[in-house]
Amino acid sequence: MKLIPQKNEEQQVKPTSPQKQKREASPAPHIITREETEAAIIKYTNSTDRTNLESYMVNKVPFILYATDCCQLMTPKEVVIQMDYINEGMPFTFDQKNPTILNLKAKNPQFSDTFIGISQTQQQAAIFTINTKTNLIESIQLSVSWKLYNQK
Repeated sequence: MKLIPQKNEEQQVKPTSPQKQKREASPAPHIITREETEAAIIKYTNSTDRTNLESYMVNKVPFILYATDCCQLMTPKEVVIQMDYINEGMPFTFDQKNPTILNLKAKNPQFSDTFIGISQTQQQAAIFTINTKTNLIESIQLSVSWKLYNQK
């Protein structure tokens, strides 16, 4: 036979009133800045390990390999795998004052508010659209050559 101990009044736990409960402040969530997102893009586009770039993307990213039938909405994990497409073009410059990048933005209005990187050794391009409210990457377009875009 199993005996269950009985609690006497002194052992009973009395709930505390909500006013007496100590409330611990939870840390405010870190809000990513555009500068942090751009720094992550520069760092991880120039790396073959892009896993950490995932945290700078929205949940589903429109992803385009320009002049191919690829792609569609992808998860950040799928995107970083597909970004291997531009590995041969590393390193990339993301200097938005670079004459080629300025020309791409001027001649292609859809790129006016994007963050563009171009290969320093070949012609690959990586074009990122960053959401103005969340500062997360909301679309990516990669190309084997920036020369495929309007240059006139």
